[in-house]
Amino acid sequence: MTTFNFSANAVDFGNWEADTQAEAQDRFASDSGYKNWADMCERADEFGGNSVEIREVMENGRMGSALAYAE
Repeated sequence: MTTFNFSANAVDFGNWEADTQAEAQDRFASDSGYKNWADMCERADEFGGNSVEIREVMENGRMGSALAYAE
């Protein structure tokens, strides 16, 4: 499993473990009360216009370069 970190607007939302980035995105959205990532992007008023930065967390605890800026 890979660990992914989610943040936006200098707010760290935390880490999610998953086999793929897409799975981590769905877990992040589900933990936030949405069905999945697509549902969150479609319905979340607070999400509109903001980019969520997704980074892989390396084994040494450091963040890798941004994998995605999801809007």
